[in-house]
Amino acid sequence: MHDGLRDLSQPDSFEKAGFAIEAQTAAANGALRVSVTYGEALYDSRLDTSPALETIKREIQAQLQQSQTAQAIVHGLEATYALNHPPATAPPAGATGSDPSSQPAQPADSSGSNNDFSGATGDFNGAGSKLDAKLAAGIGTGILGGSGLALLIWRRRRYQQLERHQIVLKARITTLLMACHDLLSGDSPADTILYSLFSAAGGQQYAELDQAVQTGLLQARQALNQAFITQDQLAQRSPKWPWDLNRQVKSWETLYLTLIGQQLHRENLTDSELRVVLDPLQTLDAYRWENRLAAPLKQLQQKLAETPLAIELKLTPLTADTDSLGILGMVQQIKAQIVRLRESEVTAPKRLVALQQYCQKIAAVLPNDLGLSVDDLLAGVRQLLDHAAAAMAQTRFLETLADCEQAAAALSGVIDYRDAIAAYRQHQTEIQTLLAAGFRPPQYATQQAALEDCLAIGRRAIAAGDYATIPDHLAVLSQLDRSLLQHVRQWQQRYDRNCQQLEHLQDRLSQLSSLLDSVTTADWPELQRYPADNWQSVVDSLPTAERILRAADRSELPQIAALNSLQQQRLDVAQQQLQSVCQQIDRAEGQILQVRQQLEMVQTLAIALADWITQSGDRLRQIDAFCSNKFFGLFGHSEPQLQTAAAALDQAQQQVLLQQYMSGLARHDEAGHLMPKVYLGKLVEMAQATERRVNDWDAGSAGRSDYRREIAQMPSTRTIETASGDGIHYLYQQLNEAKALLKSARRSAEAAIRRAQQRRREAERRHAASRSSYTSSASSRSSHASGSSRRSSRSASHGSSSRRSSTGSSKGSSRRR
Repeated sequence: MHDGLRDLSQPDSFEKAGFAIEAQTAAANGALRVSVTYGEALYDSRLDTSPALETIKREIQAQLQQSQTAQAIVHGLEATYALNHPPATAPPAGATGSDPSSQPAQPADSSGSNNDFSGATGDFNGAGSKLDAKLAAGIGTGILGGSGLALLIWRRRRYQQLERHQIVLKARITTLLMACHDLLSGDSPADTILYSLFSAAGGQQYAELDQAVQTGLLQARQALNQAFITQDQLAQRSPKWPWDLNRQVKSWETLYLTLIGQQLHRENLTDSELRVVLDPLQTLDAYRWENRLAAPLKQLQQKLAETPLAIELKLTPLTADTDSLGILGMVQQIKAQIVRLRESEVTAPKRLVALQQYCQKIAAVLPNDLGLSVDDLLAGVRQLLDHAAAAMAQTRFLETLADCEQAAAALSGVIDYRDAIAAYRQHQTEIQTLLAAGFRPPQYATQQAALEDCLAIGRRAIAAGDYATIPDHLAVLSQLDRSLLQHVRQWQQRYDRNCQQLEHLQDRLSQLSSLLDSVTTADWPELQRYPADNWQSVVDSLPTAERILRAADRSELPQIAALNSLQQQRLDVAQQQLQSVCQQIDRAEGQILQVRQQLEMVQTLAIALADWITQSGDRLRQIDAFCSNKFFGLFGHSEPQLQTAAAALDQAQQQVLLQQYMSGLARHDEAGHLMPKVYLGKLVEMAQATERRVNDWDAGSAGRSDYRREIAQMPSTRTIETASGDGIHYLYQQLNEAKALLKSARRSAEAAIRRAQQRRREAERRHAASRSSYTSSASSRSSHASGSSRRSSRSASHGSSSRRSSTGSSKGSSRRR
């Protein structure tokens, strides 16, 4: 192949937007020849016209002759891409990350750009190894497209960024290690500068605190020694491959986390904030120190001044295994104890004076009816304050603050005790008032004794200075106090409810007595004017009601009043008997009203029953015509149930003539229950036949809506059996509507079926005619179809070939330089 335009007579499928670098060895003398091939889209570009390409080719050839094959091909790809894309300030669109210089770095995590950074470096090395192997053998070709080149350049930049990040890591970790060494250096924890600050603040006076600080310093020093060992080991390693660099950077970042701890790293501390953690003077400069401590502190402050310390992790995610506290976290805890000691020197005297004044104020306002004298109540508080003053005189300020906190809690307990006693006495006043009124709650004595015992225990605890138990005693006291008050109140409320219900029953008794007199003198004589059949069922109602009312008035209600009185206070028994008497009075009212309702019923039947029987007779004939199997409506037999209904209607008619309206109503309802059942049974048969029609394939959806409405419209057998009077007439309305819907559904379905069958017959006739015509012209049509098929085949073949030849492609010709 020669330089310049490729031979267009040969097939060429080079990528239009791609380019490649090729290195070949001559067969005769083994000389290297470098060429660049690119597609049509790069014609007339800088890659096609710039003479700088020859310089790039010579540089590649020189590196290849020195056996720097991987470096040569990478340099060639970078330089060629830069020649055609001068800006080259951002990674390509298909890259999995971005140049760190083009956007702010993100926090390291397990799913972010760090994984992309590691993968890019590994892929870059793999690509270089493949190219190196091919070029060193003297045969083959190394080819990368335009997008592949961009990705390779971007990955190399990321690799370089990782190297720079490692340099920063080493420098800042060294600074942190030396700063921690200055704080923690010494033969023992007591020799460190931090312990000297702790001791100067008076920390040695507190044995437990002193032991905790020395233990923390020892642990921090051990962790620092291990960090120095890890630093030495990492510094002696030299990465051979990109993935080795990844692992080494992760190790440096892990060491950094060991120094500052996961907790401080999550706070995203700045350089100045980290200096505050490392420099004691940043937080302790307000206090005066001895000259032997001030000098080294100033030196450490000068070392840390303007020194960058914070690092943003790129590869190491924060996990549960990461050290949460870190060496700086331990240092920060010890500094917090020193600050606490220094602050106590200022706050302890103020706190003690404030509490002493507050104690005097409380003593002046405490009442004398709390079961203890003021001196007894405050004896333990004053003892704590005296102990706090003695500790302050010995400069044990932390102990002073601890005593002050106990004294403050004790004073709070005394105040709560005062408030609880005030509430107790208020409740006792209400309870004693109810007791004086005559109420005797059954659990009063037991609950009052438990309450007094709790009060005695609380007083003894306060007198002994056991203020810590006061909240528990007061909680029990409050619960017992509320329980006793609630018990007494509920007993009074139950008495009041019984009295109200007793008064209500007495009022009802008076009203029902008046109603009984009215019904006995007016309604009952009027009802007896009719034959006995109309009132025989209620003949015992009025005597029963009179007996119930007399018993309630003369014995039951007076007995309940005695049980509910303050003398007996048998409130539970009184409540039960009140419920029983209430039920009896309700029964008496029902007996009285039954007579009045019977009279109203008989008067209504005397007017309407004859018409009801006539209407039922008309419906009977309609149902018989619809349901009975007769020829032309003349021959055959009626349904047996309809015959029974007809006989019942005849009997009802006879009883109306005899004014026996209740018996006539019973016979009418008997017929009224039989006729709808027969009607419903016939409609069910009709519905089954209609269902078959509307579900026929030819019917489609015709009639289905009316059929579903009919199913919803039909009453149930239970509804028919429980209907009476006007309810029976409403049943017929429902059944007639269901019948009309069934007929409509059947007509619609049958019409649709007839239309479908007609269309099918017409289609069969057309098909038969078509077959006859086809048979008469079969031979001529067969010959014509054969010739047409051959022409169609040739035409289809020609058309397919034309489409393939005219189809566009992303491939094309190329040039080589």
